[in-house]
Amino acid sequence: MGPDIRNYSYTPGYPPIPEYTTARLWRVFSRVAPSLSLQRTTDTYAIPFSVPAEWNISARNLMDLKRDHYEGTDIDLTLGVFAGPFRSPNRLEGGIGMKESGGQFARAISLPRTSYSTVGQSYGRNGDGFAVPRVDKMWFASDTPASSVFVPFYAQASTFAPAYRIGNMNVYNEHSAWWVFDFVANWMEINYDAMEKDVSSKLNELQDYVDLKLHAVEYASGHSAAADIAELERVQETVQQHVVDSWRTFGHSLIVKYNDGLVNLNGLPVPLGYPAWWLQMFGLNDDIRPKWGMPSLTPPSDFSSMNPASLFLAAGWHSASGDPSTFNHFTTLAGYGVMFLTGWYCGRCGRQSDSDYRVAPS
Repeated sequence: MGPDIRNYSYTPGYPPIPEYTTARLWRVFSRVAPSLSLQRTTDTYAIPFSVPAEWNISARNLMDLKRDHYEGTDIDLTLGVFAGPFRSPNRLEGGIGMKESGGQFARAISLPRTSYSTVGQSYGRNGDGFAVPRVDKMWFASDTPASSVFVPFYAQASTFAPAYRIGNMNVYNEHSAWWVFDFVANWMEINYDAMEKDVSSKLNELQDYVDLKLHAVEYASGHSAAADIAELERVQETVQQHVVDSWRTFGHSLIVKYNDGLVNLNGLPVPLGYPAWWLQMFGLNDDIRPKWGMPSLTPPSDFSSMNPASLFLAAGWHSASGDPSTFNHFTTLAGYGVMFLTGWYCGRCGRQSDSDYRVAPS
């Protein structure tokens, strides 16, 4: 039996951080088996070894799990002062500051320092008696999975796209798949909340493209005694290279669209500025001297002025996953309703008194 992580330090000189492990386990289990109502804990022994999934989980579902930042939970990394004005779920861990101040951040499933992520997918035999493992594959996503597209690597294929053959973290190379995805992940930090919508849309578009291209060749290979490995390799390499090339072009478009802190659409730049709730947090007024904030667990009242839909990010699956849509729709609608009422109530409370929200004197 391994050491109790409640008393074990991962890094010498730093205190134990048990939720670095347990929060991830709790989150995954809660998403695949929500009816169990598991509670977040620091005790790994209080968490089940495994849980029965409440529906059939597809490869796309697992990809989405790996993109998680605890959205919609009480440790949602897109909320709070450390998420910044544009709600980034990424945190800069370690360093002298954390060692001196102590404390910890929630550890997302998708971390900004992730080098790659994988999902294995294998099969048994189909109804014709042919062995389907000829289309067994490993899904591979370069860099952090939250802003990356998973591409296939077939077990029986021996060739793959050049973009996945090259790359050095010490030398930028726009022809390397890793650098192409890493660039977008870092560029998003300029305005994560705005760019996440672009990234999510493009990511799903390309993930759908991959599924579409693989369906025909996999069906043919899975229903033929003589699998055409050469065709699998050709499709695999074509799909991989298309994804990287498309993402590179997409990344370039983000440079233009969000240049200089503006949103540039059709040649007309529109200022985004800081959200009102962020300015309220630090007491923006006509005094132009630097402002400083003080800790508070109460969100500013202007936070309720945000679109309620953007406050609730449902933990449901991608619509193309084949999971029960009724659950997804109900969860989303219920979430919108709860967050709307919560925001309305907090807004009324916040307008009555700002005593819970403190701004440090400049």
